[in-house]
Amino acid sequence: MDSGLPAWFAPDQWWPWMFEIWEPCGYTPEMPFGITMAEALVGLGGALVAATALMLIAGLRRD
Repeated sequence: MDSGLPAWFAPDQWWPWMFEIWEPCGYTPEMPFGITMAEALVGLGGALVAATALMLIAGLRRD
């Protein structure tokens, strides 16, 4: 596996402790309560969309 970066820019070789490649694609670390980072981001995104929709509806009803 490689990072796909040009040869002159190789942070995975300069600082392997920070830019270590674990899997080709899709690795999401586990967070507290047994959920993955991807699941947390989906939940957060859904909550933000719902909050935006509620504020839009409230703003339209106020007029």
